[in-house]
Order: sequence, then C-alpha cells, then structure tokens
Amino acid sequence: MKKLTAILGVLLFISLLSGASPAACSQWVWVHGCAGNYQKWIYHNPDISIGPDTTGLYITFLENFPQPATPTIYYAIPAINGGTIAANRVCIKFRGYDTAYISGITVTNGEEIIFYNDLLLLGGLGYFEQSFDLGRTVVFDKGLCVAIDLTRGGVMSGDSLKIIAVGAYFNFNLQAGSNPPAINSLLLGD
Repeated sequence: MKKLTAILGVLLFISLLSGASPAACSQWVWVHGCAGNYQKWIYHNPDISIGPDTTGLYITFLENFPQPATPTIYYAIPAINGGTIAANRVCIKFRGYDTAYISGITVTNGEEIIFYNDLLLLGGLGYFEQSFDLGRTVVFDKGLCVAIDLTRGGVMSGDSLKIIAVGAYFNFNLQAGSNPPAINSLLLGD
C-alpha cells in the first residue's frame, strides 16, 4: 500500500510540474459589477442614477433622460499571467427590471478594437448571462476593456438595469489568432 501511495504521489507531482492539470487549462476571470467606470457627463446628469452596491452596478433612467443618449460603462478585466494568456470570449451577467437594455458592446486590447456589436437588444425582466465569441483568440497584452452601452427602452421614469459581473474566458491551450473551439457553456443565449 505504501508503494502505491508513493507512486501515485510521484505521478501527481509530475502532472503538476508538466501543467497537465485540467483546472489550469482554462478559466473565466470576473470583475464585480460595482467596479464599472462611467463617463463624466453621467456624474452631473440629474436624469440618470448610477450607484454601486454589494450586488452590482445599478443604473436607473429617470423621466427626463434624453433619448437616444447611450451611457457607456467600462470594465477592465485583469489579464492572466501578465497578459501572455489568450482569451476568446467575454460575458456579461445582468438583471433587467424594466425596459432599459444593453444596446452595444465593445472589447478592446488597449486602443485596438477586438470585437464590436451595436445591434444588441439585451434586457427584459429577470436575470441574464450573455456571452460573446470574439471570433478569434487574442492575447490581451495591452489591457482588456469591455465597454457596455446602455439605452433607455421606454418613456416612463425608472427604467433600470443592474450589471452584476463582467468576465473573460482565458484558455492556456490556445494560440493567439487561432479560431476558438466550441466551448460548452451553461450561459443563457448560447
């Protein structure tokens, strides 16, 4: 029994040294919703209320908020291993309360736009997780930013949305520029 334990211990040690651990092959990295930064003009606008709390960043459009103005919330996602590991997906977790919705998303590596979609209508009542395939694998060596555009859907006061978390999927086995493999996901909308 001692020999078997010793052999298993050596095999485990070798697999850890070789990086063969399945848990180390890929991972989601998340930023809490309350970490979002927003444009300066929002601070001074009495017709929108934005406030972080322990459950996310809560945004409420008030009655006189101008349409079609779209405030943008910015999230910096920490890069893995000093920006040397590739990512191929991003995800937004949010809760809709009324007719406010996410109308666009931009993903950048420093100043380079990696992914852009301004034809979104993500929202409604309830909890949502929406992931986006970036179309290629990117090493975010200049900083990963996810910019989320919000739009007021109705004309009533109180259109609300809460951003709970924003994340990126990093994969240790992918090379920059490659097409991402299909990722099994439990996320809504996939």
